[in-house]
Amino acid sequence: MLESWLDLVTIWLEFLLVRMNWFVILMEGLFPINKLLRVMNKILDALLENFGTETVAVIHTSTVEPFTRPSTALDAPKTVALVTVDKKLSTDDKLNKAFMLTNSIEDAWWNNKNVTKLFDGDSCRSTMAGDMVLVGNEKFVCKSSGWSKVS
Repeated sequence: MLESWLDLVTIWLEFLLVRMNWFVILMEGLFPINKLLRVMNKILDALLENFGTETVAVIHTSTVEPFTRPSTALDAPKTVALVTVDKKLSTDDKLNKAFMLTNSIEDAWWNNKNVTKLFDGDSCRSTMAGDMVLVGNEKFVCKSSGWSKVS
């Protein structure tokens, strides 16, 4: 008697498992959980990639090469790049990192990692003295040696 009762329970459990599998397959078709998890993982990866970083803006004060002609109203300051830097760096290190990454050394500076180009056209000069960098709400001007806070 016990064996037939166990057989009945086994058959009943197998039936439930088969029905559950079909339910999961049906629900997967209606609510693609794997796709949702992949999207959530991409969002999480993007958030973690930017965790601990800060974006600073690089502003060129003149669109012409220095000393070639007097500047005009057309040469108004223009934000040419956003640079992602480590949030833990000092302000001076953030400024120097932005300066370094917006200078063409081995390749055009807009091809550097952590740089987002914002200028129009195919090229843009490197950052130089007189240009500015915005760190948070503070703006700094590049001097021939170091940085000075703009009041």
